[in-house]
Amino acid sequence: KVYSCGYGAEGALGNNSTANTTTFSKISALDGEKVIKLFTAGGFGNNSDAIYNCNVLALCESGSIYVWGSNVYGELGLGFSRKVPVPTKQELASTSYNAKTNPVVDVICPPCGPSFFCLLLKNGDLYGAGYNGHGYLGDGTTSNKTSFIKIASDAKKAYVVSSLWYAYPTLFYVTKNNEMYACGCNEQGQAGVNSSSHQLTPGRVKFSDAEKITQMESCGYNGSITSLILTSDGKVYGSGYSGYGVATPYQTGVNITVFSKVM
Repeated sequence: KVYSCGYGAEGALGNNSTANTTTFSKISALDGEKVIKLFTAGGFGNNSDAIYNCNVLALCESGSIYVWGSNVYGELGLGFSRKVPVPTKQELASTSYNAKTNPVVDVICPPCGPSFFCLLLKNGDLYGAGYNGHGYLGDGTTSNKTSFIKIASDAKKAYVVSSLWYAYPTLFYVTKNNEMYACGCNEQGQAGVNSSSHQLTPGRVKFSDAEKITQMESCGYNGSITSLILTSDGKVYGSGYSGYGVATPYQTGVNITVFSKVM
């Protein structure tokens, strides 16, 4: 069961109302489903339409997917960009999704700011919908997407890194051949593709140990972002903003555009 309370104006409480509540109440629209995990996207941003951008995606034991919330950029993938105040089943039309044979195995989304959802399916297909301002969805444009579009067809893992303010995310994914790709924000070189231009299509990341990645994190403020990789052998690599020596301990103030060992 799923329960909610708090700020309701964006429909994220899932109770078909936009009123605030001060006690937890069950989201009855999910009766009959066993929800196994919740994902949230959006939050504070620095423009008026993103300040209270709140979105929720629920994965169910049956393989079904439900979405609700503000949907400012179409990140719920329902074909429109208006508020959805009650959980709505996401059928993922025009994708390879099948609740039984090809379910969603992971959901990737930035923690704040203008938001998007990316869905990784069992067969390796990676889809995304929502905000695309810096090419986060890798289709060569900066146009928002209100339906899920395919980003990759051979992914086995995906990550998103972003700043603590207004997000500025970069999407990474590792293929079944252990090649790594990135798309999205890259003005400080945080995508690790040996450039500092925003990556509107997936670019090959210069990192040879992609199969060893166990965690990706980021740090930074606004667009000054450093991407960090932790590998299974305990090594840490960084790319991007290095104004304080975060990306590498050897070059303070020089941004790094390929992943270099930190420790």
